[in-house]
Amino acid sequence: MPVLILNNALLTNAFQASLPFSVVGDNIVLDFTVVVANVAAPGTPAQVEWYPEYTSADPNAAGTAWFRETSEEDIGNGDVRMNLVVRRFATNGADAPLPDAATYRLDTQFSRKHDFCRIQIRVAVGSADACRASILSVLGPAPLSAPP
Repeated sequence: MPVLILNNALLTNAFQASLPFSVVGDNIVLDFTVVVANVAAPGTPAQVEWYPEYTSADPNAAGTAWFRETSEEDIGNGDVRMNLVVRRFATNGADAPLPDAATYRLDTQFSRKHDFCRIQIRVAVGSADACRASILSVLGPAPLSAPP
């Protein structure tokens, strides 16, 4: 099955949605290529943040509701915090942004139940001209809208 290009653009400091894709057999496999090349301020790293959103409605309809993922954080005494998930790419064993002048090839794999998914992505640290991201869906093809 050919891969589907979900995103291939410079990142901004605001989250931007990728193209939607179909979840196949409850599995999502995404390959990210992140190029950090800060021209305006050489040496400045880039912190790339992203999160998945899910729906089982028509993913191409303008009014479709997309649902964010949450984490569960049990802080005790029956208090479970359900924080909105934001994923951050970082170097091995670090919480630091991705160093400048490098290309990162990253794979993520999930098991989810919704029919469709899309990715919201941004660069939170670093200038907008500093970071390009390409996201490929290895399993999920482009969704077809339901007939009217």
